[in-house]
Amino acid sequence: MSPTTRVYWTLDYLGLGDHTSILNGGLVAWEATHHAVSTESKQPATGSITPAPRKEIVADAEWVSHHLNQPAVTIIDARNHEFYNGSQSDGNPRSGHIPGATNLVYLDRRRPGPQQIHKSGCAQGIISRGRIEAGKFDGELLPLGQRATVIYFTARMLAYDAKMYDGSWEDWSHRKDLPIVTGESPNKQ
Repeated sequence: MSPTTRVYWTLDYLGLGDHTSILNGGLVAWEATHHAVSTESKQPATGSITPAPRKEIVADAEWVSHHLNQPAVTIIDARNHEFYNGSQSDGNPRSGHIPGATNLVYLDRRRPGPQQIHKSGCAQGIISRGRIEAGKFDGELLPLGQRATVIYFTARMLAYDAKMYDGSWEDWSHRKDLPIVTGESPNKQ
């Protein structure tokens, strides 16, 4: 699922997100619901696109560091829990998470079976683990870009505003000038 949502995020950045769809669950889910399939292929029509980069959906380390612990900003770390709390290394120079980030594991946002995004599960996770009210979301999605795009896509499906820190933990952990936190709490060691 995350390679698909990564493509969606890239197209959204290029200004094409409103013209992009994802088949939730892919062909496996399509066939499981008894929709027709075909082996025929059609020649696509020649066309053109004009990219219109949406820089407002991208955060960098400077933006994140200036918005740490601001109530209007919810930072979500979509990595596995053991990487978030620092009990296991993910291969980066430092272990732990960005101060204030809440852990919402991207794999928990899927339904069992075909890889489908579970909208209500993601909404519950964002609301219960974040510092937001239902219907209000200004989230910076921070972990390894591909993983976080699952949550970014779901936030967009739920009509929330979102940004992506594409450099994410890999960038943050290499920067010795930026603070980190280990343990279960978003802010305390």
